[in-house]
Amino acid sequence: MPWRPPAPRGAKRGDSLSGQPASPMNTNVRSGLLLAALLAIGAPRAAPARRALAADLPSAGSGLLGAEPGAPAAEAPKAEIAAPVYNFGTALSGPPIEHVFMIKNVGNAPLEIRNVNTSCGCTAAKPSKTILAPGEVSTITASVDTRFEQGHSLSVVTLTTNDPGNAPLQLKIEGVIKPQVTAQPMDIDFGNVHRGSAAVREVVISDMMGGKGFALKSVKNESPYIKVTESARTDGKPGALLHLALSPAMPPGPISDALRIETSRAPLRVAILGVVTGDLVVKPNQVSFGILPHHQGAVRIVRLTNQGSHAINVLGVESTNHSVVAQVAPVTPGKEYKVTVALRPNTPDGQIRGALIIRTDDPQQATLTVPYYGIVGSFRS
Repeated sequence: MPWRPPAPRGAKRGDSLSGQPASPMNTNVRSGLLLAALLAIGAPRAAPARRALAADLPSAGSGLLGAEPGAPAAEAPKAEIAAPVYNFGTALSGPPIEHVFMIKNVGNAPLEIRNVNTSCGCTAAKPSKTILAPGEVSTITASVDTRFEQGHSLSVVTLTTNDPGNAPLQLKIEGVIKPQVTAQPMDIDFGNVHRGSAAVREVVISDMMGGKGFALKSVKNESPYIKVTESARTDGKPGALLHLALSPAMPPGPISDALRIETSRAPLRVAILGVVTGDLVVKPNQVSFGILPHHQGAVRIVRLTNQGSHAINVLGVESTNHSVVAQVAPVTPGKEYKVTVALRPNTPDGQIRGALIIRTDDPQQATLTVPYYGIVGSFRS
């Protein structure tokens, strides 16, 4: 017979707690509640929820992320140069210096040599092949012209490839070049020479190899107003003495020429510089606006002085840059003029470059050019 809880005092067995007879439905409800309580007491408690940690996540190389362990690396070329620097020690000027570099593709995809650039016009370089399969080698022959070099020499060849792990590669050829023949001075500067005046300069050619077999083959220049003659050195040493005479007929303007000297040793090149000034002198001979704040204008003054005996009239002035304007006014007509040069306000930021073109009635100085420059606001090259 099933167990039943004892009835309250005064109640007959089979009555409800309320004193009413127990119905079959009430009995079933009480039984269900009792069973649920017993199950709750005996059931184990659920473990508290735990936050996911980084250690619980799949690694980058796991199969859960799509990459299978042990998958081969992506194919890519890789350039390798065993000896990127060649030091030739000491060499005589004249004969070219040549060297062969080697570049190897140690990657697993084709290597492409896309560009080959040299640091100066005196260096040349060319690869034997521009596309290298894995394991292949290309030779790069570099040549340095030493005819006009002396002292420490450094030439750089820059290679650009499709190797994703390498910046442009550099090949270097360096050493000391000993001249076989020298010129003193190396540059001839006549300075400022007034129109109609003569000027003379000298260049001493020295044979650094001791004089045996030395010969001066030829001396050439471009300007018809500069005459060059040759004579023996006065000190008896091997070499030659060159005389340069500037003609009084040379028109006003810059002197820009060069001596091209051929000898039995090696060639020489000597620059010729200077300025022939006319009766009309410009001061300053160039205009600087400096560095100006954003949108700020500026004014500069240029003076023209006639140092000759006849009058010179200034006919007008123009500017090659629309941001700069100029006007001319006589101080003493025929003798002195003032040119006011103005940079317009609100000129866009950046470099300002151009020139004033001053027109006169002097046949020898029909135009005068005065360059100007400056920077407005923040400047980025």
